[in-house]
Amino acid sequence: MERAAWLEQMREKNATIFSGEDAFLLHDTYGFPLDLTQMMAREKNLDVDVEEFNRAMKEQRSRSRAAASDNGTGFLDLPDNLPKSSEFVGYEKDEAETEVVYADKDKLILAHTPFYAESGGQVGDTGHIDAGDFHFYVENTIWNGDHIVHQGHSESDTTITTGQKVQARIDTQRRRATERNHTATHLLHKALRTVLGEHVHQAGSLVHPEYLRFDFNHFEKVKEDDLAKIESMVNDAIIENYPVHWERLPLEEARNRGAMALFGEKYDDVVRMLEVDDYSRELCGGTHVRATGEIGMLNIVSESAVAAGVRRIEALTGAKAFEAARKNKMELSNIAHILSCPPQETASRVQRLLDERKKLMSAASESKRRDSKGEVQKIAEEAQQIKDIKVAAVSLEVSSIDELKRFGDMLRDALRSGVGLLSSTINEKGIFICVVTKDLVNAKRLHAGTLIKEIAQITGSSGGGSPHMAQAGIKDSSKVELALQRVPKIVEKQLGN
Repeated sequence: MERAAWLEQMREKNATIFSGEDAFLLHDTYGFPLDLTQMMAREKNLDVDVEEFNRAMKEQRSRSRAAASDNGTGFLDLPDNLPKSSEFVGYEKDEAETEVVYADKDKLILAHTPFYAESGGQVGDTGHIDAGDFHFYVENTIWNGDHIVHQGHSESDTTITTGQKVQARIDTQRRRATERNHTATHLLHKALRTVLGEHVHQAGSLVHPEYLRFDFNHFEKVKEDDLAKIESMVNDAIIENYPVHWERLPLEEARNRGAMALFGEKYDDVVRMLEVDDYSRELCGGTHVRATGEIGMLNIVSESAVAAGVRRIEALTGAKAFEAARKNKMELSNIAHILSCPPQETASRVQRLLDERKKLMSAASESKRRDSKGEVQKIAEEAQQIKDIKVAAVSLEVSSIDELKRFGDMLRDALRSGVGLLSSTINEKGIFICVVTKDLVNAKRLHAGTLIKEIAQITGSSGGGSPHMAQAGIKDSSKVELALQRVPKIVEKQLGN
């Protein structure tokens, strides 16, 4: 049900409050952000139960955490005497000297850490935690309540203990690539709202070192021209090399300054606001580049549907974007070389070749039709006479059922008054087609469906169809010739009835 129809139904019931559970269903299932539901509700003189919406959101998160725990990827049972929370220092530092507050064979928790824990769509950091002969390879970083958990493995026999000093270092190359993609999602969000309209809101994202994925509310496929405008707008912002900075400030102040928030998300009283010069302001806890020029370039590689009213853009930045552009250029050069034309003329040359191919296929089809007509005419001329009725039963080589049916239609016309049975093997499956001319259907009560049932039984199969044309499969191909030989007798039997 569309959101407008949903709201209209509530108004017809003389309701004054739009259920928070229904608002959550629209958000969770159909991708409608809460603010748009509130705006449309106001137009119908309805208020949305935001508290109920928030409770539903909280319950969903609890279910997600429980499911993650059941899958072995979720929350740990940690000792009660751990420090209240891990301190993240990764906004300013790529490495830090710290101490271990919890150690397991494949998990470490540190007092403070430069490793970003997976959240807000941004993947967790990887890297190393070292202490003398102890080397721990961090393969992922996640939140566990208030604690940042470093998941990985150690290849040394040395163990680590609580309170021991360690050096924590992130994979800086991977982090920088992730930061390029994360800042690019903010530029992309701004460009989408500028080109497509203010109704666009983020509906989800994945910020990975290899690529970025951005989901947003929109009710139709984004046109190619609009995609080109969006990509150009982001790249213009990258070329401008806008400074990127962030600060912590009260939530209300951030909103008053125009910072965009993810609708449905719960924020603390003090939030982190990311600002790309005067270009973009959003609430975000992720890591980012210091200036947009560090992104290099953005290359949109796909735009697709995710759910009703939700679209998805996947894009590349930095070296990955340059690599994709280089591959596209090489591919275009190869095509131009094959076509013996400059790269800028490939489109027109390909179109010319397609037009020529279409003409050739049309000519080949006409030639094949003439050949087929001649073959069918010969089959009709060689047909047997059974009680003054022509009966033709032959095997043909064709490429499809449709082609075999066309042969059947032509044979029915060529016989003028008669019965035709054609057999063929298509995609390793045998098939019969039976046709009966109109005069025999009306005057002699012959029925192609009745005939083919008896013919197909010889090969251990069955079939059926209309009086003029019927179809059957062939179970035992070794008995096809026998079935063809018996067609005249079967027709004669039917005429006797």
